[in-house]
Amino acid sequence: MNVVVIVADTSEGNELYDRKKDPYQLRNLLAERPNEGMELHRLLLEYMLRLHTSQDS
Repeated sequence: MNVVVIVADTSEGNELYDRKKDPYQLRNLLAERPNEGMELHRLLLEYMLRLHTSQDS
């Protein structure tokens, strides 16, 4: 699945889309695939932490 996680500070919360099947981001898959959303969010946080840590060096 080719997905993109969109993290936004909105009343609707986080979103997860299949960019291949839904290029206009009309169907939020997060409710259907919460485990994928949590895993992608975890990976994003790890990546951001590595970026922050590498800048401190």
